[in-house]
Amino acid sequence: MTGKQPTTLYIIGNGFDLHHKLDTWYSTFGLFLRDEHSNIYDYFLKYFGFPDLNEDDPESLKDPLWSQFEANLATLNIDEVLDEHAEYSANPASEDFSDGDWDTIAFYVSQIRDDLTIKMLDLFKEFILKVEYPDESGLNILNIDRNAIFFNFNYSKSLEHYYKIPQSQILYIHNRAESNDKLILGHGMDPKSFDREEAKPPAGLSEEDLERWTDVQEDAFDYSLERGRDELIQYFSKSFKATSQLIQKNQSFFNSLKPIKKVYCLGHSLADVDKEYFEEILRKISNKVVWIVSYHNPNEKEVRRNRLNELGIKNRQIVLVRMNELLPKFWNKLKLNLRIAFATTRRTIGI
Repeated sequence: MTGKQPTTLYIIGNGFDLHHKLDTWYSTFGLFLRDEHSNIYDYFLKYFGFPDLNEDDPESLKDPLWSQFEANLATLNIDEVLDEHAEYSANPASEDFSDGDWDTIAFYVSQIRDDLTIKMLDLFKEFILKVEYPDESGLNILNIDRNAIFFNFNYSKSLEHYYKIPQSQILYIHNRAESNDKLILGHGMDPKSFDREEAKPPAGLSEEDLERWTDVQEDAFDYSLERGRDELIQYFSKSFKATSQLIQKNQSFFNSLKPIKKVYCLGHSLADVDKEYFEEILRKISNKVVWIVSYHNPNEKEVRRNRLNELGIKNRQIVLVRMNELLPKFWNKLKLNLRIAFATTRRTIGI
């Protein structure tokens, strides 16, 4: 990279890897689990409601539960897990009962929790490392500014492999598979929202009714079952993507964005799980920046525009493109569209 500060930022999502024919679909990860780690695959079917995948049925591979895998990591059905393991709940009335029985169900469900967090992340890294990189000759290589900086949501090395972008110009915000770092994959919901509220008596009970209500609650309380629930509740914090902490950790990158004049967002759906990153980028760059954002299907075009509008980006700042419009043969047409966008932006907000 030259000594001049870059004025172009690329935000890279999974659609970028798919454009280069890397099989990084979450449904392919599901098939990897099904074939090599069926117990974890079965957990997703039983406890999250994910559909069974069938490579001969393209519709099953497009199911939103798999395609929006990260967001749906927040849908673990704790009651389903506990019900299936109810046989391990302590029974003090049994002749074989011992104090260790209080923790038996907690032990079993904590193994499931760890499989769905620690082990699942290790397997996801294994999956990414097995992804094959097709030969460049059969690909539509894009016209990309190699002196730009890159905010990369992907775990692969596609930017380095196909475009020879130095790692020093790329922020792998969720870490790089070919490093020793743990990959970051998770839902975006506040773990506290999954805490079960303590039962409260109905208003207006007499002292006698309140005592009766308390007795019923105590009789219904199952200590060993609640121990299991406490272990499972930890799943939501262990599978949470702590975006605000990652932003703080990489604040020097965000602070370097002031000179940016163009943002290319390629292959990213602008999903809510990553909203905080976009908000932080917008805080650091000028409100005069032009956003060139890719879409895949025609019905995604307005969805992209609406999400950009929700972030505070005006229509006059937005240029929506198909990824192939960044091919060298279409470059002059794209440059014309960008000149129009820049001219409009200057006129309306006074660049």
